Amino acid sequence: MSTTNTTTPADDDDIDKNVSSPVSSPVNSPVNSPVNSPVSSPISSPINSPIARRKSSLTPPRPSKTSLRSLGEKKNQRGTPTGGGGGGGGGNNFSSSRSSHHSRLSIGSTGSSHSTSTGSNNPITNDIKLNILVHEKLPKVQKYNQFQRWKGNFLTKFDSYLCESATIPAKIASDKLQTTLEVCLQRSSVLLKHIDNGDLSVDTGKKTVKASLSLKEFCNSLDACRNELQKSIPATKSDERRSKYTKFQIGSALIHSSFPQYIAMKELEDCVQSISELTMDKEKNNDVLDKQQRELFIHYQKQVSRFCDVMADLDLYDIMMKCVEFFHQPPDNDESECGTEELTIFIQRYQSDDALLKTVKVDIDENETIANTVSSLVLEELGFPKNENKLTIRYGNEDIVIQNPTNVTLRDIGIDNGDVITIEQHCIVITIHRKTTTEGKPIIIKGGRKVGDNEIKISIEPMATLKELKIKIAELLSLSPSDVNDDDDVGSAEEERNIVDDQILFLVSPSNSSKGYNGNNKSNTNNNSIELSDNDKSCADYGIIMGSVLDLKFPIKEKEPDAVINEEDEPIIIVDTKYGTMFSINHKEAITKGVVTPISVNDTLIFTEITTNTIDIERLKKSMLESPNLKVKPALVIEKMKIEDYDPSGAKDVQNMWGVSLKKTNKVKRGTEIFFVDLQTKSIGVLDRNKLLDMKFITVVQITDQNDKLIETLEEGERDQQKYDYYVRGIRSIFGIEYANH
Repeated sequence: MSTTNTTTPADDDDIDKNVSSPVSSPVNSPVNSPVNSPVSSPISSPINSPIARRKSSLTPPRPSKTSLRSLGEKKNQRGTPTGGGGGGGGGNNFSSSRSSHHSRLSIGSTGSSHSTSTGSNNPITNDIKLNILVHEKLPKVQKYNQFQRWKGNFLTKFDSYLCESATIPAKIASDKLQTTLEVCLQRSSVLLKHIDNGDLSVDTGKKTVKASLSLKEFCNSLDACRNELQKSIPATKSDERRSKYTKFQIGSALIHSSFPQYIAMKELEDCVQSISELTMDKEKNNDVLDKQQRELFIHYQKQVSRFCDVMADLDLYDIMMKCVEFFHQPPDNDESECGTEELTIFIQRYQSDDALLKTVKVDIDENETIANTVSSLVLEELGFPKNENKLTIRYGNEDIVIQNPTNVTLRDIGIDNGDVITIEQHCIVITIHRKTTTEGKPIIIKGGRKVGDNEIKISIEPMATLKELKIKIAELLSLSPSDVNDDDDVGSAEEERNIVDDQILFLVSPSNSSKGYNGNNKSNTNNNSIELSDNDKSCADYGIIMGSVLDLKFPIKEKEPDAVINEEDEPIIIVDTKYGTMFSINHKEAITKGVVTPISVNDTLIFTEITTNTIDIERLKKSMLESPNLKVKPALVIEKMKIEDYDPSGAKDVQNMWGVSLKKTNKVKRGTEIFFVDLQTKSIGVLDRNKLLDMKFITVVQITDQNDKLIETLEEGERDQQKYDYYVRGIRSIFGIEYANH
């Protein structure tokens, strides 16, 4: 996936000053208006009369008709591999417009792309058919009639996403922009004629009244064009409410008219460039224009650049360039090559497990038959056998089966770009005899019939795996995970595994349906049936065909014996160094609640959580001793100088008695470990605090201490002082904590 940065529309002050190569409209351009078009009537339609051209040698040569038609081919002039055409030719008073890039990301499996700047509201981004039309079909368009057909298909789909009520305001805005540009083009021609005649000369300094008036009218008109360019494309939600249309709707209006506005604004930009160069002498530092007029020229160029950037952000830039390319081309005389269209469609294979779809993307002519579309190469890529001819081909949301695919074409059934054809093999019907319950024992159902007499019919693809068949059997028999496993906490993957693995299938009388059978399966000698043991093999591989009969059994499950618990054993002490408390629990309750896990059902005193690592035990011991509220740490003995976390509230008395200065330590960090100490086996084990909280084995509560401060502790903490002291003595003994001397 290739991705490039996308530029976003910006105001005048935010756009780098760049200019692309100049492009102008030809003399007989239909975008041109008569000289007497009034400025006060900008909404009137432009008339197809030519603009007068100057031929004086004083002015630079104008771009030819050929240069305009090649505008769409000059996409790299703005510095990007995917879009171009952003401004007029560069003189010293102009800088280049910043490039507009298409940021393209793949959609589905198309490998196509879209612009990301406009977010998820862009129909071209969201609609796969529009995406294919713009990024895959448009670059292949080479002829006028072919482009007109493409444009009609695009606008039909694109306009379906747009509000119809905004169509008229958007068209009025695009027409007004066109008229304003044409009026300015006419005035630029008049001004350039004055320059050619020497009435406005930087060399002689001559500046006649008519030339000055012409310059003023041109600048006024150019400012109107700049303002109209800015207003025509709403940049914010408030702008959209004011203009009563969105950027997409003005984009649609511009495409409908084939972007004559862009042609006009580029030709006007070229005129501005010419006027700018002819009115300044850099060597003599002479300038006929004032600073405000120079700035106006730059601001207009920025709005042209912004217009191109917005078109790129909307993913409409390539469409605009293609419109320009075909704007003056006559219709093709030969219609033969325009009667067909290459479509990009998707062919999927339906698979029953988890409704997964494997997809192949195909570019093919719309007049191709369905059978040829679903070629042997496509079938092979989708995993069908090479000689498979029993296929069902479906199309559309209603899952319509295509009849006679060898004669029906894509065009006949109205398949369009981005549509999906689904292929599946003809299903076979097989019979399943359920012989046992999920516990492996025959049971009685309603009516007194045994389960072994019960049978179900299943329709399945021959290439479906045995696993898919078992899942389908489970669905039809309404088997839930609890039917095949007593553990309520089994995850979804484990549930599916149990449902599949607990089923034992036997193919009855394989000699009657032995095609494809390899003989490597277990035999059930009682009824001459074969056990099907490989869940990854297909039904066809096992020789299962239409009408095959399978026996279904479940393994016999013996109930595991309950763990033997000594009711009168020493308790397990749960020690929490974070909240400075402890409490006890007996072995049976600890195992039942899942606090500890025995390594086997026959040994309920050895747990998987037990640790014998010296480093772990020392860490737990240190954490416990540093938790003052636990009171496991022996009392402070001054005689032996065992002074640690002492609160020197009576430091002065101690100093007077012993001559020792006591200072409060900085140890404020408490351990966060929670572990158990088994007073019966003397073992120590680490527990998971989050697990205990999730299973509601421990509960954190707030209480008021002796200083009336709110502190957190465990609700289960031992409140009986006599029991608590007993726990402390046992813990000290197991950890080897020496007692204080009194």
